[in-house]
Amino acid sequence: MSSGNFAVVFKMKDERDGKLYAVKCFLKEQEGRSESYKLIADELEFVSSNFLTPIKYLEKELFVDTKNSDENEFPILLMDWVEGKTLDKYLRKNLGDQYALEVLAYRFSQLAQWLIPQPFAHGDLTHLLHYQFEFKSSSHSGSFV
Repeated sequence: MSSGNFAVVFKMKDERDGKLYAVKCFLKEQEGRSESYKLIADELEFVSSNFLTPIKYLEKELFVDTKNSDENEFPILLMDWVEGKTLDKYLRKNLGDQYALEVLAYRFSQLAQWLIPQPFAHGDLTHLLHYQFEFKSSSHSGSFV
């Protein structure tokens, strides 16, 4: 589990096939979030890339029995679970390894070159994960179409 200012992410396993998912549950209401995530999910549905994790925005997916809100059904963001180190942790671990840093810089440049012509952008690379010399975005909160 990891948490931030607006959401908490849980690791979930589908017992039928063993597939792992990240389930992002939102902690606070954000104006325009639903529309933004729907646009992002719709745009990414047709994008095939090793750099991005497929997402589904499910509007009323999580039932919560609470007295703190008039609502009891809340949205989630469902993504494939991605193992890896965040970019800053990978850099700290490999500061003395010139080869690892050169490969990292090369792969990062490939990511940047791929992103340039896309009809969307990602404004938050703090959740960029490095895994086996590949980058994956594990959060779409900074994305826009």
